[in-house]
Amino acid sequence: MNNVELNDEEIAQELKRLEKTRVDEKKISDTLNKQEYVNKVSMKGPLKEKINDIKMLFEILKNNNQINKKGEKYTVSISSIAIIVGALLYIVSPFDLIPDVIPVIGFIDDAAIITATILKLNKEIQDYKKWKNA
Repeated sequence: MNNVELNDEEIAQELKRLEKTRVDEKKISDTLNKQEYVNKVSMKGPLKEKINDIKMLFEILKNNNQINKKGEKYTVSISSIAIIVGALLYIVSPFDLIPDVIPVIGFIDDAAIITATILKLNKEIQDYKKWKNA
């Protein structure tokens, strides 16, 4: 990458790569254990605007296979979990499309990946919100 702007193709390729993330209970647990760190990192630059989206992705992971007050079970597909885990771990990785060591600019790709994740998982997010508010 020669400049700091990401194009749609680069973001789509990265999202496809994240969708192939291998997930198991340990990987999900490890991801959830990084929430505090991710929340701290998310307060920098472009990620600051995405903090609520990031928190919601963590909530979806935590509440997968849980039952709400009405007795309804919430489940997320394994491919959606892979995207969420991949996207959250992407934020933690300092070596991604734009290295995080570059002040502010280093988080542009992280914000783009979170945005793409939210767009891709729109139906799952709407289902989660309905389940949560039931």
